[in-house]
Amino acid sequence: MSPSFETKVLVARSKLCGSAIIEVRDFDAAIVAKSAGVRCVLVATPSPSGGRCTSYSNLIMKIMNELSPISVMARVRIGHTPEADALESIGCQFIDESELLNVADEKNFLNKHELGIPCVCGCQNLGEALRRVGEGAVMIRIQGETSRTGHIAKTVNNLRSVMCDVESLRHMNGCVLRHFSARINAPLDLLVETKRLGRLPVPTFAAGGISTADDALLLMQLGCDGVFVGSEIFDTKYPRMEIENIIGVLDSRRDGGFGETNQSTAEKGSTADQGV
Repeated sequence: MSPSFETKVLVARSKLCGSAIIEVRDFDAAIVAKSAGVRCVLVATPSPSGGRCTSYSNLIMKIMNELSPISVMARVRIGHTPEADALESIGCQFIDESELLNVADEKNFLNKHELGIPCVCGCQNLGEALRRVGEGAVMIRIQGETSRTGHIAKTVNNLRSVMCDVESLRHMNGCVLRHFSARINAPLDLLVETKRLGRLPVPTFAAGGISTADDALLLMQLGCDGVFVGSEIFDTKYPRMEIENIIGVLDSRRDGGFGETNQSTAEKGSTADQGV
């Protein structure tokens, strides 16, 4: 029997909130991410078309077995139940039902309530976010551009739009709330819960164009619980230092203050163990 929706939300909240989820292409990148203090890595699919292959499953299992206690998230195509079942069977801790991959089912998303592991879904507006929660998503990824390399301005715009709509719920009651629910095609019960909480009912992350500590801080100030960082960060000169800077900002936010990021790479110069 699958864990309850509430239990899976608690797992996502306890393991992921206040963190940066770093996308990795290979095992060496995962080692760098762990050494920088990352709690969860998202394993990139071999191609944008998606689809599970032996090498992808092997990489996921190698990271889980050799880099514990780091958590592992992996992508599946929208609506592709066998891919999700296969990831669950090898012990993957989180699934990202990703619109960044080619869509497998154009009309239906996964019934995430039936899966035993927590699922993340992307969205660009409040209605989309609550529809995914209604299907069982226990964490929402507010996405900028749906290309694999997004621009942070689009991410900020979408996040502000969602937060503005959530704020507007404070002034809605009765038939106005029902009309708004119909207009954005969102489940009414989840809209009522969002109004009561003053936020989405599940952890809310942002993704797209986030590449520096200042980017992460901006999105956290706008109301996010954490961020996704693309694998492009490993193309920088000192990827471990860049990741440490992002994590330092998130840790300081969680502790209620604003800590200083590491010295710039220009100040520190080349030091050992900072590359992939």
